[in-house]
Amino acid sequence: MLGISTKSAGGSAVTAPGLSEQQRIADAFFAEGLIPVKLDTGALNIWIPKGC
Repeated sequence: MLGISTKSAGGSAVTAPGLSEQQRIADAFFAEGLIPVKLDTGALNIWIPKGC
């Protein structure tokens, strides 16, 4: 069973740990046939603004 934590509706920066959680969710959805293709969040480039 995949535990999905609740998130607030506010916005925040995308982080590597956040993408890791999204990958686990996407993998579970793919395994259950809820999405037709396997996603790879590791293939995404994360933009980090200067000064962060």
